[in-house]
Amino acid sequence: MKGVSPILSHSTLLVIGIIAMGLIIVSIADFLSDTEETLTTLELNYMANTLKTNLLKIYSVANSSSDSVNGKFQIPVAEKIGSKRIYVEADNNFLKIIANLKNKKIEISRAINIDANVTGKVYLPAFFELEKTGEDVSIRLVE
Repeated sequence: MKGVSPILSHSTLLVIGIIAMGLIIVSIADFLSDTEETLTTLELNYMANTLKTNLLKIYSVANSSSDSVNGKFQIPVAEKIGSKRIYVEADNNFLKIIANLKNKKIEISRAINIDANVTGKVYLPAFFELEKTGEDVSIRLVE
């Protein structure tokens, strides 16, 4: 036997090439998934900071007036990140922003320490609705 037959040689080379291409495709897909997760987390952090800042501004409007106050304030953030809708939950202690990626749920929370009843569960776009009656301050998330 003088050497390896051309068919076996070419077949081996073809199999090695296919495996290499598969590894490259898997690596690129993982990189894109990690990049999407990182960018979504950054965007959600920005949105959480913006929502908390606006919530505190609305609360200061309620506290600056001794009269009853009512108002509806638009939340100035994007309603989607890419094609993902953003879900916001508010309770008396936390503001949560949630986005669902293909294989992962990303949730960002911000503590809110104000003397108000803060409630709501909505998809963006949404509004903060303020109602102050006497000393009671209520802020709701509404669509």
